[in-house]
This record gives sequence, structure tokens and C-alpha cells, in this order.
Amino acid sequence: GGEGDGGRPGSCTGGVDRMISLDTAQTLAEGSETVNYICPRLDNDYYRIEIPAGKQLLRVKLQLSAPVSPINLTYLVLKDANTVVGRAPEGQNNAYNALHCLAPGTYYLQVLDQANDARVEKNGYRLSYATESDPDSQAPNGERGKATTVGATNSGRISCTGDRDFFKVA
Repeated sequence: GGEGDGGRPGSCTGGVDRMISLDTAQTLAEGSETVNYICPRLDNDYYRIEIPAGKQLLRVKLQLSAPVSPINLTYLVLKDANTVVGRAPEGQNNAYNALHCLAPGTYYLQVLDQANDARVEKNGYRLSYATESDPDSQAPNGERGKATTVGATNSGRISCTGDRDFFKVA
């Protein structure tokens, strides 16, 4: 994706991709891996993904194929063009393996250089995703009104960022 670079024409490996919006997003199948490039500058690559019924967790794996790069690789999870529902965790540098709590449905992964000021035309990134069921037997109870009554023993699990479990004493 991206328009204009100021670099040499054809300097991006494989040419400039056209996955530059949600309308032109490439469908990415669960469990498959794609390799692509942040090239030219301002490139944003979009992928359409599906979270099937019965799954509540999205695991995004994204990493550069080279340990050193001029870009700061990151990603966003979008529900639509105006709604960001997840983002790459902070503090990780160009390699992510992150969980997001999401309802079943269609989403988009947007892969980009964090500052949109660099490109990498030779070493690409690898992207894949998987969906998982929430292993928390208390889910969904992320609201006080759905709190689980505490018994002799209770357990819960915080599955991903933003997950909350509420318990009440009867």
C-alpha cells in the first residue's frame, strides 16, 4: 500500500502492493502466514480476518524477517474504518505474539510503520493469526451485573488485556 516514496520507481520488492484500504484488504486465512513489505514510505497494509462463532480470542503474530530495520513495525485491529478495537502491545520491538479479546465477526489487521517515515524493501514482515476459545470458565462476566457468586472455591483467568472478572459474596 501507500502512495509515493520519493525513491526509485520499482524499488519495492515485488512492486507496490494495493492493499491500501479496507476495500482492497487481502483476505488472510486463519493459521496461514503471509510475507509482505512496508514499502514505500506511508505504506499501510490491510488484511481481512474472521473470528468464528465460539471463539473470543484473537492471537496476532507479527515480526520482521530481519533483526535490524529502519521501521518500527506495529499493527492495529479494526472493526471498520473508524473503529480501532485492538493495537500492538507497547514495549515490544518488531515482534508480536499478542492476544485480543473480541467477539466473533469480521475484522481487519492494519500493518504499518509506527511513525510512517521509513520503509524496508528487502526484509519483509511475517503475519499470521489464530483464534481461540476463552479458557476462563467465568466468561463472560466482565460487568458487575454478571458477577459470579463466590462459593467454596472459585477460579478465573485473565485471558488478555482488558479482560475483567467480577465475583460477589452472597
